[in-house]
Amino acid sequence: MKLQYLFVMLSLMSYEVVSGQDVVAIQSKTKGLSAGIHLGFVSYTNDNLHLETEGGTGYGAQLQYGFNHQIAAAFAFQHYSISTKSLDNGSTAYNIDSPYPYTEIELIGKYIFGSTNSKLRPNIALGLNFTRSKETYYNPTFNFVSNETYSGYGICGGGGLRYFLNTQMSIDFTLMVSSGNFTTNLVNGQEVDFEHWFLTYKGLFGFMYHF
Repeated sequence: MKLQYLFVMLSLMSYEVVSGQDVVAIQSKTKGLSAGIHLGFVSYTNDNLHLETEGGTGYGAQLQYGFNHQIAAAFAFQHYSISTKSLDNGSTAYNIDSPYPYTEIELIGKYIFGSTNSKLRPNIALGLNFTRSKETYYNPTFNFVSNETYSGYGICGGGGLRYFLNTQMSIDFTLMVSSGNFTTNLVNGQEVDFEHWFLTYKGLFGFMYHF
């Protein structure tokens, strides 16, 4: 009986030691639900209206769900204010709305490198993008103001680094590229047949809480 009692006590002590080591070893948590906010910078070009690169700053939010500690899906929103330059389609019209709003919604799949015993977790991302831009132009030739809204779908991809301050809080830096076509174009509320291509580069810095 004494030997059995001693064996049980040693087993319990060993379990507690191993469990304690497991808790200490966990440095990052990427499984389950996470939510975050971020600030960003965008560089934007358009093959018909903005051949000269324009830039702006903005903010956004992201919801992420980790199916395990390596595979995750995220829903992201970004809103930027872009400073306009010249109109590059040969017209005398120019943009009088500066900075103008530029909004993106993205559905992203992520692969997260490393393991839970590391604080630094790189990742790569690939997904779908929806972009909407609204601008106001003035044409001095016809003394005409037009409010124009462009929207369309594309693809996005990139990667980033996430550093865990503790298992539930992290900071991250991400670089993303988005490209697609504006297929819906409204001029003063009327749809026009005018398809054009866009390309954006984004740098994002943010904070995320892992539930």
